[in-house]
Amino acid sequence: WMCAHYARLHRIACALLRGLALALDAPADHFTRGMELHAATSTLRLNYYPFSEQALPMALAPDGTPLGCEEHRDGSVITILYQPCVGGLQVQSELSKEWKEIAPHRDSFIINIGRCMQRWSGDRLLPANHRVRLSSVERVSIPFFVEPSARTFMQPLAGDKPPLFYGDYILESNKTFKEYQR
Repeated sequence: WMCAHYARLHRIACALLRGLALALDAPADHFTRGMELHAATSTLRLNYYPFSEQALPMALAPDGTPLGCEEHRDGSVITILYQPCVGGLQVQSELSKEWKEIAPHRDSFIINIGRCMQRWSGDRLLPANHRVRLSSVERVSIPFFVEPSARTFMQPLAGDKPPLFYGDYILESNKTFKEYQR
């Protein structure tokens, strides 16, 4: 079941990436190079946030919100998130800097641009800063982090950043996440 689900999400991801490339006037395969099912390094994760009266937040946000996951921008190309029943995901508005709660929907996905896509698109697509509020009930989320083969040569669509291999990008990118700094 898990392998079939991974393959379905992979097909959805490739369709989204072809659409994004076309929307940016790039060849349809610009973001799907290195995304062959057998070569991509995408990750399907099950996040379980248990509830306990004694649970301590991972962090306390400056606005006082107790967090189950600190604010960050995903490092992936895109993230496909399934948040079926219980909310908690919050996205920061680029304009107002306010945090907006993303309501859960059993029949839909949340699509998030990652920092890799920002670089690959030449800063034409930007990742959203987001966090997870500590919930008063148990919560599950299932993210699919879409990532190409480490050997994928990423040529930015615009800007002055040089092209590079995805493997080199992800090695540097991972160093920015707090869990890798501890």
